[in-house]
Amino acid sequence: MLFQNALLFGALLSVLLAILMAVSLALAPDMWLNDYPPDIRAKYGAISEKGRRLKPIIGVLFFGIILAVLAGSLVRLHGLLGRDFSFGEAALSSFIVAMVFNVFDWLIVDWLVFVKWQPKAVVLPGTEGLAGYKDYGFHFRGFLIGWIFCGVMALLGATGGMVVQLLT
Repeated sequence: MLFQNALLFGALLSVLLAILMAVSLALAPDMWLNDYPPDIRAKYGAISEKGRRLKPIIGVLFFGIILAVLAGSLVRLHGLLGRDFSFGEAALSSFIVAMVFNVFDWLIVDWLVFVKWQPKAVVLPGTEGLAGYKDYGFHFRGFLIGWIFCGVMALLGATGGMVVQLLT
């Protein structure tokens, strides 16, 4: 039950964040400049004013979606178990939800879309053809760093889940 629930909510998180990323790329692709390989960042220069204005809004939406999906997964897990979950169960569930997104971001968003397909929306003006657009290793390192994010989400989800259970 725990694994299926976490996989379901991880898939939901991946879809919702992919939609948000696609919308943000359409609005101001350079707001993601800090997530691009170093050669692209160096060649492109500073983030545009529009990107700078939209970045905090997208950031709040991004993390709001993550927290809402984690909360939803734990609420559903509680119902599926028919009892309070342990800290470990909540941490494992939250970790899996975050890791599903981490793997999706690495394999689909980064390797398939960014490196392989390279739609015009991800290629920043003036950086066409740079080696960073084909740097699989850069994105793999990002995936490995994502494990830290998943650990933080596990602790956050488990702690939040315990607090909610204590209050209800």
